[in-house]
Amino acid sequence: MKNNIVKLESNIQARAIEGNDRQFEFVISDESIDSHRTIFAAEGMSHDRYIKNPIVTYAHPSLNSSNPDDIIGTSELRVEGKSTIAVLTLEPEGDNPLADKVAKKLRNGTLRMASIRAIPTEAEFQERNGEDIKVFTRSILLDWGVVPIGSNPAAMMRALEDAADELIVKEETIKDETIQEAPNTDAIAMEIESII
Repeated sequence: MKNNIVKLESNIQARAIEGNDRQFEFVISDESIDSHRTIFAAEGMSHDRYIKNPIVTYAHPSLNSSNPDDIIGTSELRVEGKSTIAVLTLEPEGDNPLADKVAKKLRNGTLRMASIRAIPTEAEFQERNGEDIKVFTRSILLDWGVVPIGSNPAAMMRALEDAADELIVKEETIKDETIQEAPNTDAIAMEIESII
């Protein structure tokens, strides 16, 4: 398989980290079918390369960008089930005008989406909901960015009230001993672009 860099843009719900207006939590990838009818398998995505250089950009500039302000911060990753979660820490206020603008737009909710840039190294077709879907079973995460329009329906910037609602629904489900799924509050929008 040819190793192409793939951008997976995800509609994200960012959540400001309480007490720090420069930190936001995102779901940057999960195993939802994207608008290009592909999936990145969470278990097969290596974060090793990203962890060595954990940059976050705005709108995926060229890999050879000469503008250092395209990098708006760094992030720490963790995996929750089949979701990759990132905590974005933007550069200190006043250091980067682009990071300052992105912070304001994240707080205002006018930006909510993210996009990963990854190199797929293995893929296979799997049947999902009666449809053959290309699943990238192995990939290498290069970076991710905050973007105006994204692709993955579950990769949302997490809102505090949504997280609280989800916890309440789960708690009620346990108390009532009913089998009921929590409502999906994620917006749906997806796009993957191949870069050769």
